[in-house]
Amino acid sequence: MSRTLLLISLLVAGCSKPSSTVDAELATQRLCNHVSDERKTMIVNPVGSETVWSDGAILERAADFPAPLKALIAHPTATTDMLGFLQDIDARRGEWHHAEQVRTDAGDFGCAVTDQKITAPVNCLYTTYLKARYPMAEAELKTPTDPILFVVGGRVRAVLMPVKW
Repeated sequence: MSRTLLLISLLVAGCSKPSSTVDAELATQRLCNHVSDERKTMIVNPVGSETVWSDGAILERAADFPAPLKALIAHPTATTDMLGFLQDIDARRGEWHHAEQVRTDAGDFGCAVTDQKITAPVNCLYTTYLKARYPMAEAELKTPTDPILFVVGGRVRAVLMPVKW
């Protein structure tokens, strides 16, 4: 009897998703809802084996995306060449420096990226998505109004615009 209960417990535990997966799915769904309901913009640019997408506030490049985001990418509102922008950012990477993502208040606009001297307010929907998608990403900051870089393994994976008040 106890062996059966142990086996059932192990099977149930093996079938449940880890909380980080659930958080990533929720973060992606909230981002997709925001993009489709509020931003209403999906700019897409295939670049070699990767795709670059943007809603005007975030720009992300990757070879693959979570399913809900893939569905939005499949129906762009515009196709624009964003490679030049990314190449410019890559060429000037030395102008940015390490910063931390922090929570400043409750709500979607209660987040910022800061180096303790410079603080750039950001929409938490985007930073939550980026943390879930790229847990090892390092944020890089230049000024309170310049794009914030999210770098993984030395490569810029996402660029996020600070909130303008």
